[in-house]
Amino acid sequence: MLLIATSYGAPHIESRVREHRLELYARHMAVTGDETESAATGDISAYQIHNPAPSLPQGVMMSGSPNSMHCPQQHTEEATRKREVRLLKNRDAAKECRRRKREYVRCLENRLSVLEVQNKKLLEELQYLKDIYSVKSS
Repeated sequence: MLLIATSYGAPHIESRVREHRLELYARHMAVTGDETESAATGDISAYQIHNPAPSLPQGVMMSGSPNSMHCPQQHTEEATRKREVRLLKNRDAAKECRRRKREYVRCLENRLSVLEVQNKKLLEELQYLKDIYSVKSS
């Protein structure tokens, strides 16, 4: 569950710690564009992983612009919001689909009962006409 804090408190601290960890992870996994060439073999290895300065103690916030600090969190919040909206729309669409299906089945059942009654009447009429024809021919 995602907590959005509007005042300073435990959720606010947790979000800042989460931002700090995301930033450290992003810096740790940053890939440099420098290629290294092995002198012995002459082949080019993959891009080297760049490991920046050692990590700050947990809970210590790095200085930087507020926008850069909230970007991963805003992206996560936006993705979560979009997912929730999509799930809500999907739930509503599924509910509407089930309602339409029930209505369709109800209409088919009504039509079946009407056709059964009509079929019964036609069979009775046919039998009546057969009886009349057989009486006239005898």
